[in-house]
Amino acid sequence: MNGPAPIPFSGLPSALPPPVARLVGAMVPLAVMLRVHSVFDRAVNLEGASNGALVSLVVRPRDMAATAVLVDRFPAGVELGGPLMIGGSPAAGADGPPLPRVGCEGSARWEGRLGATTSDSYPAEGLAHRLEALVGTHGRDGGMAPLVSAAADTPVTRFARAAIEGQGGPDWSRLVGLGIGLTPSGDDFLTGALLAECLLAAGSARPHHLGAQRANAEGAPSDDISVDRATIAARLGGTTAAGRTLLVAALEERFPAYLLNLVETAIADGELTADHLEHGHSSATDSVCGIIVRLRMELRFPRTVVNKNTPLII
Repeated sequence: MNGPAPIPFSGLPSALPPPVARLVGAMVPLAVMLRVHSVFDRAVNLEGASNGALVSLVVRPRDMAATAVLVDRFPAGVELGGPLMIGGSPAAGADGPPLPRVGCEGSARWEGRLGATTSDSYPAEGLAHRLEALVGTHGRDGGMAPLVSAAADTPVTRFARAAIEGQGGPDWSRLVGLGIGLTPSGDDFLTGALLAECLLAAGSARPHHLGAQRANAEGAPSDDISVDRATIAARLGGTTAAGRTLLVAALEERFPAYLLNLVETAIADGELTADHLEHGHSSATDSVCGIIVRLRMELRFPRTVVNKNTPLII
């Protein structure tokens, strides 16, 4: 949801050699001149990619994404609106000195997809229970937590309930841009729902009992409740630049490193701690809520929401 406050980098010396990329996200444009969009203590965001997504320079592996570059350090002398290139050859600017760039020689490509650790089937109900316990113990307020807990509803979650529980089926696209922050809560929630569908399609989260009747022969999620990706894509203009970036990647089934790690830890029966929800203010919590709700929809438990203090279990 909300990110840390921006900090200036213009005071750093500019004579340092260019930073070196360790990992380059699969959706990062190379040898394209980008412009600095925003600067934070843990990320430098660049704009100018053809798909409208931001490209982020990060220094922590857990902040990696398909639209990000993991660097050994942030570039010096960064200014808002200033140029910066990922990869490519050093090129002279108008006054002669090379334009700022991030060297990608020797870097590895990072896909942002579910890994081999999720290949073993895991009961979807069990996964939902584990994630619900995590949110109940360590989840952050201000976002979508009331949808899977007994916390009191907010205007945002009331709107989300109405969109998800419509008589004609869930209208997921109404969640695009819902909420406030760098990545609105609705965008984080949708990212989680899309990840849940990847888990279901891969068989990593196994529907059973009533849920098994909802899946098709290939194990894919049920069509009548699946996220309509076309309508999500059509509404990307209604969210923030960071939210759009998150969803552009999620629509290609590419997800943030922290979220993949969380899911893979849960499926491997590893310990889930508060650290797994340390991303943004409520972004991690909101994404996990999206996973839970989408898995519960697939299972089709016979309970429904009856009042604002009842968890959303469909």
